[in-house]
Amino acid sequence: TEACIAATYHAARAIGCDAQIGTLEPGKQADFFIWYADSATEIPYHFAVNLVQKVFKKGQLVYEAKA
Repeated sequence: TEACIAATYHAARAIGCDAQIGTLEPGKQADFFIWYADSATEIPYHFAVNLVQKVFKKGQLVYEAKA
């Protein structure tokens, strides 16, 4: 969880964009992805495997993995 916060909120804050991006809140740009995983704790066990199912940019689907 801490790594996800560092890669999103803290990264956005470091570049001065935390008012627009970095967290999922009303009024912010909805950039997020969905993993093929039941929880974030599974991610490290699948190193070098692409678990990304869908990617959204500004709330719009921009990528969907083939099943």
